[in-house]
Amino acid sequence: MAKLSVSGKFIKEVSQNIPGTKFAIIELIKNSYEAQSSSVRIYISPEKITIQDNGKGMNLEEIDTLLTVSDSNKIFGQEVGGVLISGEKGLGFFSVFKFGNKVKVDTAKDSKGYSFELDMKEISSQKSLYNLDIPVKKIDDIKIHSGTTITITEIYKETFDIFKQTLDKDNELMRLINVIDSPEINVEIKKSWDEKNTGSNDITRLDEAKIASALFDSKLMKNKNGNKFFKLLRNGNEYKFEIDKKFNEFFDNENIKVNIDISVYNLKGLSKKHLPDIYYNSVNDRVVPLIYINKCLFDNYTLYNSEINSSKSNKQVFRQQVGKISLILTSPDLISFNSDRTKMTESVNSILFQEFLNYFSSNMQIFLRNILDKELEKKPKTYNRTCFINQTPDLKNDNYKIKYIIHNEEKKDKVTTDSPGTWEIVYSNNDKVILDVLERPDPIIKQKISEFLVGTEYRFDDLFIFEDCESTRKIKPLEFTVTPEDCRSMNRKLQTITFNRPCSNIFFKISIEDKISNKKINGEYMGVSQFPISNRTSEVGIEDVMVHPLMQIDQNVKEDIYIFKNQLNDIYKDRKKYEYILISSLRTFVELVVNDIVEKLGEKQDKYLEKNFKIISDSKNIKDRFINKIQNEREKAGVLEIYNQAFSQGRYDGTISYLNLTTHGAGRIISLKQIETDFPIINLLYTYLCFLNL
Repeated sequence: MAKLSVSGKFIKEVSQNIPGTKFAIIELIKNSYEAQSSSVRIYISPEKITIQDNGKGMNLEEIDTLLTVSDSNKIFGQEVGGVLISGEKGLGFFSVFKFGNKVKVDTAKDSKGYSFELDMKEISSQKSLYNLDIPVKKIDDIKIHSGTTITITEIYKETFDIFKQTLDKDNELMRLINVIDSPEINVEIKKSWDEKNTGSNDITRLDEAKIASALFDSKLMKNKNGNKFFKLLRNGNEYKFEIDKKFNEFFDNENIKVNIDISVYNLKGLSKKHLPDIYYNSVNDRVVPLIYINKCLFDNYTLYNSEINSSKSNKQVFRQQVGKISLILTSPDLISFNSDRTKMTESVNSILFQEFLNYFSSNMQIFLRNILDKELEKKPKTYNRTCFINQTPDLKNDNYKIKYIIHNEEKKDKVTTDSPGTWEIVYSNNDKVILDVLERPDPIIKQKISEFLVGTEYRFDDLFIFEDCESTRKIKPLEFTVTPEDCRSMNRKLQTITFNRPCSNIFFKISIEDKISNKKINGEYMGVSQFPISNRTSEVGIEDVMVHPLMQIDQNVKEDIYIFKNQLNDIYKDRKKYEYILISSLRTFVELVVNDIVEKLGEKQDKYLEKNFKIISDSKNIKDRFINKIQNEREKAGVLEIYNQAFSQGRYDGTISYLNLTTHGAGRIISLKQIETDFPIINLLYTYLCFLNL
């Protein structure tokens, strides 16, 4: 005949395989709770751990049951002395060996006290526990009426270090202190290395951040047709929402009860530290409601998902939820759990329960968003509007009538806009319009460019911006004066200007009037005109250049003319010293240019300059073969303007006669100042030749 027995190594393996120190201490607290204790005091140090309760204690028979492996007089879900039982495997006590090698148990019941000690080294060395006797001593001096004290010594250093890390986290410490969901038990944890035993929170502003409460009671919350519902409480209003019918059958089971009490927050300028530490999940830096099963903490952070709607719409996600979810099971095997009670094993009921939590979290948040949106629609709105003096203000607000008008803290009969100020208009639905009556701003003159090319036509609005006070429309200037006058030609009707020679100091005097505001402003501005860059030159000349093309063009003239042009420009730079030489040289330069133009036109050249000049000045030549063929419209318009200006002033046809005077009389008859007025015509002729040589 053989006999079944258990080796001492089995007890060692059971204790060592307990998932963690937190679970081990929870098992011991739960044992005290199921022993109907109202107080559990835990003292922790590197040398010793003590768990002391004031429960019903144990007699000899119960001690014997305690020490019998996997023997238990507990039935899961049974209520004993008002306490729900959540353990039944008979292994919870052996959690003590997770922390240390030696355990001493002192217990008292019905005024009888007993004490015994266990040594894991001795237990694990036994081939069979059947032959191991555990001496139980009677305690004569009983200081307490009932209760049990467990003292663990020869603490395992590595295990203790891990346990210490858990205890030093405020959220984990708070979860241990509140591991039992009952006001009838108080758990106190004292750490030898730290007097702070609970987390602390500044909750003075927390109520301001609360959005709503979400409530569900599977036994009480049902309507006349038997369908269950959950509630949302907000601003003193109660909203009921029926749950999906597929969960009704699950909750109709008399041995299953679910209670949910969750507060939803919008912390805004606050942070998660303002919420109680117990709800904080350090793994993902979130706050989560607590889950209790048969009033014992179910240490699972993922069973309830507050971010379940994140894939749908972020608007329907309220992440900051705290509170409690309670599952009461009054019959065994309805839902099973893994060894450390952090997960439910797969079953029909566990799947339904998970589905319900997902359903509740998702729909509660969706319905809450709908409530908030409807509140926002009904909430009085404030509209900020502006208008200018003497402008008709926008006071429309759907079809709501004006209730009253306030200006300068006085009630008014109507809104007037003849002076600056702020008006408050309140409507029958309590919406507000805050109307600011403003002075109109000044109209605008803004210079766009200040450097101009000789021979290019510009519109006024190429050079300046003219806008009214509302910056909505352009204004024509009342006055647009440009000096010196001999450096430009203007068409005031078309509002165009062309600069005919370089000038380093061009002055603009401008005035505009805004017909909206009736404001008039004046402005003075400066600019420079310069020849366009062309080949054979690397820089643009300003004022100290006399001869130059009026447009960007290749200067493919004969070498003698090009050298002559450069020498004239060199002399012009020092014109005060060489004025007579410059004056007497101009006719020769012009004659060479005119003769080359006649040649390029294919006309018969005359021995007299005047006749050659008439040939090239014929409209079919200078306009049809030169000006009208310029591709750049602005350059064409600029060159044409210089040509027309010379004609209108009668200077063009008399240019040759004038130049004859420079040769024969030099500086006696004519001065350089006088001949400078003909520079645009000379440059027009030089540009004419350059163009024909393209």
